[in-house]
Amino acid sequence: MCSNRRASASNIVCRYGGDEFVILLPDTHVQGAEVFARSACDEVLNAGFNDNGKPLDVSISCGVTELVTGDTLESAIGRADEAMYQAKKMDGMKVSVVS
Repeated sequence: MCSNRRASASNIVCRYGGDEFVILLPDTHVQGAEVFARSACDEVLNAGFNDNGKPLDVSISCGVTELVTGDTLESAIGRADEAMYQAKKMDGMKVSVVS
């Protein structure tokens, strides 16, 4: 979940799989991307999702990486995917950064 208040015009959000999304932050360093991911987690966890008034247990796991010289699309997404799977194993704030 990414509110319009948070996303800038240069950010790109796309669905990558069934329940996976990729958010490209071209004007953001990895530290800023981690802050963005943590904030997105907070928004999702505090959004109050419900099913006809019954609270839903919702989780979010974010993997963060940055492009490095020599990266291909596959290598960068592979690192982000690795970070996301590390985050899924965490308790609490599920954000993992892999360089």
